[in-house]
Amino acid sequence: MIDQAHSDLRPRIHREACKRRMKNGEGGAGRDGRRYLLTREAVREELARGARSPAPRPAAKEAPPKSRARDLGDFEREVMSGLRAVKDGGR
Repeated sequence: MIDQAHSDLRPRIHREACKRRMKNGEGGAGRDGRRYLLTREAVREELARGARSPAPRPAAKEAPPKSRARDLGDFEREVMSGLRAVKDGGR
């Protein structure tokens, strides 16, 4: 049995297919707690249906680089907190 995390279908599509198959008595589907399970044959059948085959996932967006002003601001805060610690004698 294959759960939604390891399926060739996307997790949401896997869960929907599993729920539909259990509701309609199609077989090849089950549930164990929060895990929705399909047999290998059921996954193949779902992929063959074609109507809901998974599209390629979009690439994750990269975080924009920090600006120089932001880097300097972070640096200044670190220096000032270090100076306060030295001034207070490490108390």
